[in-house]
Amino acid sequence: MASLFDIGKSGLNSYRQALTVTGQNIANLNTEGYKRREASLEEVAVAKGGITNKAEGSGSGVRVSSIRRSFDEFLLNKARSASAGAEASISYYESIKRLENVLLPGDNNLGNSIGRFYDSLQEIVAAPADLGPRTIALEQGRVLAGEFQQVAKVVDELHDGVTTQISQQLQMVNGFAAQLASLNQQLSGTGANSQNNSLLDKRDAIIDSISEYVGVSVELSDSGVASLTIGSSGRGPVLLEGNRSQNLSFVANASEVTFFCSSASKAIATNQVDDGSLSGLSRAYSNISDTMNDVDHLAFS
Repeated sequence: MASLFDIGKSGLNSYRQALTVTGQNIANLNTEGYKRREASLEEVAVAKGGITNKAEGSGSGVRVSSIRRSFDEFLLNKARSASAGAEASISYYESIKRLENVLLPGDNNLGNSIGRFYDSLQEIVAAPADLGPRTIALEQGRVLAGEFQQVAKVVDELHDGVTTQISQQLQMVNGFAAQLASLNQQLSGTGANSQNNSLLDKRDAIIDSISEYVGVSVELSDSGVASLTIGSSGRGPVLLEGNRSQNLSFVANASEVTFFCSSASKAIATNQVDDGSLSGLSRAYSNISDTMNDVDHLAFS
């Protein structure tokens, strides 16, 4: 039977440890990726009764059973999905805004140049015998041709800029996936009851970073090992499984961007890149291509 002194001592020690956890939470209030810890208390088990003695029911004090993170996988995945959707919209908007600035830079835009060219033709119709309007019309035609060439050049540069952004972001995704594979290897050595909270925080921070670039579905094992598949459906190609990660790559043709999930032996094309900034850049690339085709058709007409 525990004495009253021992029971009181266990309470002081347990609540001192719980206050230490609270202090840790306050100290890491602005630490990126840190998740609040919670100390769980439980009663110290008493001795079981036997044939000749009766179990003591008054208890033997309290102890800290575990220190766990305040973590809700469902809510965290929802937040990642929302963040990936927002990043897709932002990257798409920024690219399309640059395209708009190319086509509508102010008074000297393509539409105004076309208008001035047709106005000069109307001047010829009004005074067909006068050479002055003809000279002006020819000059306006040269200006208009130069405008089309300038638009084509700037749009090509914008195309190249988008593909450069895609390439840089894929390097970031592949780097994060490799880091997560290494982290998974460390987590696999811990049991479900002895998880390292700092490693779990780092795991979640890396997954958050990946989801900003590409939407992923996440599955966690009991030991905290993460498996990632591309896309929100959960049926996309595997980006990470255990300590093995695959690389994302892309090919850009004249009209669209195609993403591939590549292992050492093969590359699989995927259309599951439907969220994150890479999705927004891919859609922007396609819209820029469509716009350039329309400009080409207009110039030909």
